[in-house]
Amino acid sequence: MATDDLVEVAGTTLTLEANGGATTAGSFTQANDDTVATADDAGFPFMRLVLECTFGTAPTAGTPINIHKRALNIIDTTDDETTPASGVYGSRIYSFHVANTTSAQRWVSDPVPRNSTHELELYIENGTNQTISAGWKLTATPITYGPSA
Repeated sequence: MATDDLVEVAGTTLTLEANGGATTAGSFTQANDDTVATADDAGFPFMRLVLECTFGTAPTAGTPINIHKRALNIIDTTDDETTPASGVYGSRIYSFHVANTTSAQRWVSDPVPRNSTHELELYIENGTNQTISAGWKLTATPITYGPSA
């Protein structure tokens, strides 16, 4: 690799949800084990999400699990963005499309912008026609780009 080639640099992975509860079709569930804080690898403008889940009954192939963000302390450092819920959609930042299987499914996102000004909560929205089983996981790895050494 030539010097000064652009390379991706990953920060410390955050476990946003290690063992999420069951999420019925059409519902939202917060990944509430951690948040993406402004201090988490400050200066990393993107994050790569990894989602893992299973279904008790195979969902329709191609239906989505959407990831939504909710910024915290956005007005006068006290008020939060509206909580995503059915009919009150937050800021969708990525969609993963499921396979027609009950076995574990895993997805890795492209880098998505993270808001370095505000702490973020992340939520999954089950856009499939089946319940996501308890035990789902969501991680976020801060990403930046810089010259190679």
